[in-house]
Amino acid sequence: MTGAETDMDAPWAKNMGVAAFEEFDIDDLLAKLTPEEIEELANETDPDNSLLPPADRCKNQTTKSDTGPLNREALLKWLEDKALSEADWEEAKPYAKIKRGKAYVPKDSDTNIDDISENSGELKTDFDDILNKATEEELVDLAAALGFHAMLNQDQYNASVLEKPVHGGFKGIAKATLPAVSEPVAPNNTDVDKSIERLTSNDASLTELNLNNIKNISAQKFERLFSAVESNTHLVTLAVASTGITDRVAKFLASAIQANRSLRVVVADSNYIRRDMVLELVSSAVSGNSLVELSLENQKPILLGVKAEQEIAKIIEGSETIEKLGIQFETLNARIRVQDKLQSNYDKRRKQRADI
Repeated sequence: MTGAETDMDAPWAKNMGVAAFEEFDIDDLLAKLTPEEIEELANETDPDNSLLPPADRCKNQTTKSDTGPLNREALLKWLEDKALSEADWEEAKPYAKIKRGKAYVPKDSDTNIDDISENSGELKTDFDDILNKATEEELVDLAAALGFHAMLNQDQYNASVLEKPVHGGFKGIAKATLPAVSEPVAPNNTDVDKSIERLTSNDASLTELNLNNIKNISAQKFERLFSAVESNTHLVTLAVASTGITDRVAKFLASAIQANRSLRVVVADSNYIRRDMVLELVSSAVSGNSLVELSLENQKPILLGVKAEQEIAKIIEGSETIEKLGIQFETLNARIRVQDKLQSNYDKRRKQRADI
């Protein structure tokens, strides 16, 4: 028994807390230990740094000398021979040789299904004979009808959704289908200069002007066009979608919408109109008090932002004429407020037509 063990086993040390041992000198305590006790203490102590590999945290306790470099193939061969030479462990509970589950019957077996049902305890139904005699294509049709899309390939599942015949077995290969060829859209051959002249002269036959997809309209032509729209009294529909309109041009469009009293529909989708100008266009449509439909979808700045959407909803709630608004809202509150107001304006217009 060393002096250190005598101090730690003393009655006064048993009633002391951990803080009381901070007064002891560790070096003094280690000096009182024998080499055997130091060796035992080193084997039981593990540094707190868990990031170190075990070889650095634990002392090497191997007493045998190295027999040579590691030979993985020889080690695996030795383990395999040792496993084959040793007897298996005795089972805690011996195998009872009791058959469990349904008996396996090959697909082309001649075994009677009645015998299988009686031996396995399965409940035989009227559909067993039908399913056993069904072909693989009929089973695929049944899987499609029941919605087991995980058992089908993509073509088979799509055919089942479209209520078309489902062909091929369960191992059928999904083949790529050629995309449907659509007819090319004819170019818009509307004469812009002639249209401006007709608007300026207030031609009564010009009630609908479609300039969609015309890319070479300059800002000066747009300015003349929208200035002519301001004073026109016969134009009802103006479509300038995908024409490259920017904020500078959209400012003249906003003035035309506010001043004109015959316009009912304005379509300016797929342009380069930013958030502030979208707000101005909506405000002009409401203050003009004649527009029924305004479409400003698919602008290059796609997201308007929560603040702008709430402002648009507030503007639309003050309108009594707008029935359709082509703007994509991201916030649910603004979308619901606008939908409710548009529905209210539409119902009011419908009642007015019914009273006439």
